[in-house]
Amino acid sequence: MVKVIAHRGASSSYPENSLEAIEESARLGVEMVEVDLRLTKDQIPVLFHDKKLKRLLGRQGNLSEMTFKEWQECKILDTGTPYSFQDFLVSSGSPRKSILDIKEFGMESIVSKMIERAGCMQDIIVSSFYSLIVRRFKSISPEVRTALILDRTATTPFALGMSKLAKPYLKWTGVECIHMCYRPANLKAAEDLRLMGYEVAFWTIDEPQIFKEAAKVEPYGIMTNNPEAMLKLEFR
Repeated sequence: MVKVIAHRGASSSYPENSLEAIEESARLGVEMVEVDLRLTKDQIPVLFHDKKLKRLLGRQGNLSEMTFKEWQECKILDTGTPYSFQDFLVSSGSPRKSILDIKEFGMESIVSKMIERAGCMQDIIVSSFYSLIVRRFKSISPEVRTALILDRTATTPFALGMSKLAKPYLKWTGVECIHMCYRPANLKAAEDLRLMGYEVAFWTIDEPQIFKEAAKVEPYGIMTNNPEAMLKLEFR
């Protein structure tokens, strides 16, 4: 059965990566949630997508210039409660399984130690657009599954079967999973990657019919901003 993965929580209903979005995804019965991780100025991991503050907090500057205390006093998109990674790990209000999208270099050891302390290594997939991040993380925590995220451009060679470097490159990263941007041309690529031994997930699909089409190639999961609607699909 294809997992419905709540992308940044139930982000069509509540501000992305907020406490409310995560708790809503758990309330809906979502088994897995995807969240983004960045560091504050004082090196504390928090759930936050953007490097800059403007879109989500409505102010100038970068998250790396803000202390954890300052970040806690903000509201995400005016209404969302900021959520620290530590609270996310230990909360009974979070879905049992999670995908952690590490957005910046230098977090690997910090995140690894926090996961180990929480005792949830088997329930987490660590992902990144940066192959060096997932490779570094795998060297620190070989027991934690990792995923390389392929963006719209990076996915093209896989879809067209043009890259002779694909297999050695993926082997070098050490990942078990590939998270692909959804497009119809990538359905064949997803099948090819599964035959190579990789688990595949798609991001991000909010239309029920497209969700059903993507599910036909048997990805392990599909990320969506609207988990409530996708959980109601008949094939489930």
